[in-house]
Amino acid sequence: MFNSWKFAAIVLGTSVVISPAHALTFNNEFSSLSNLSGATQSSWLTDISTAEAAFTSVFSDPISINISWNADPNLSSVGASASYINLENWSALKTAAVKDATSAGDFTAIGTGGSLNGSGPNNNASLYITTADAKALGLVPANAAASDGTITINSSLVFNGSNAVAGLYSFIGTAEHEISEVMGRIGLSGGSVSGVAGGQYSLLDAFSYSGAGSRSPGNGSGNYFSIDGGKTLLKAYNNQQGPGGDSRDWASSATPDQFDAFGTPGQAYAGLSAIDVEELDVLGYNLITPVPEPETYAMLLAGLGVLGFSARYRKHTDA
Repeated sequence: MFNSWKFAAIVLGTSVVISPAHALTFNNEFSSLSNLSGATQSSWLTDISTAEAAFTSVFSDPISINISWNADPNLSSVGASASYINLENWSALKTAAVKDATSAGDFTAIGTGGSLNGSGPNNNASLYITTADAKALGLVPANAAASDGTITINSSLVFNGSNAVAGLYSFIGTAEHEISEVMGRIGLSGGSVSGVAGGQYSLLDAFSYSGAGSRSPGNGSGNYFSIDGGKTLLKAYNNQQGPGGDSRDWASSATPDQFDAFGTPGQAYAGLSAIDVEELDVLGYNLITPVPEPETYAMLLAGLGVLGFSARYRKHTDA
């Protein structure tokens, strides 16, 4: 059955601090697609461009994400990704998240009772993040030329375009699923990484809860995405111990989503959902039009009331 997505983490990287200097860009390497027929290759390139535009249209991070694309007729799933990852100190990740915060979701996550406030999911030990996400958080060079990951698509399949076609998977949706994993949407959930023994976690695992105040970074049932320390269930995570798949993909439901653990054939391309965007936002990616935290509105109104005749707009900038 070609109905599941796959993630594999590879190779550790190192971290340095840098100030980004340009808009979100995807640098693609397509040489491995040369064996595809001309029509198929053209269709894939068009759909990859559409998938990447879904991210560049909502996120403004001045970084480059470098991806190599492969075609494999023997792939046991629709698509698969392999990402380069870094091990980062929990305290450093929180500091970077605070510095990077621009949206209402960001401020909830780093605020009192938020999912990035307090202790980490593994007693404050270091967490893994993809090198692309490390760029978004300002922990590695924004223009680092090294690959951030590889995405492989099952070339034995016939994909649909933007419209629903019975029995066919969406190439664009598949590409978005895998791109988002390279960007940082991965869970390790207590597993092993590149030969490192079990008990390893990712930054996204810090957002997995089973109840208010009950972080649940493992890979079982009952886990869900929450940015306010478990008080609000935003979307259920997949039960890796049940049907398999990735622990931090969404649990498949009656409303298919690009980030579901199992793809649904015959579905029209629907684009990124609001919750998909929210998840990447709190992982470190900045929205093109961020929503200010409530306190910002209160301070603005108070300032206008005092001054009456003057106002000043201060644009948020990343240091």
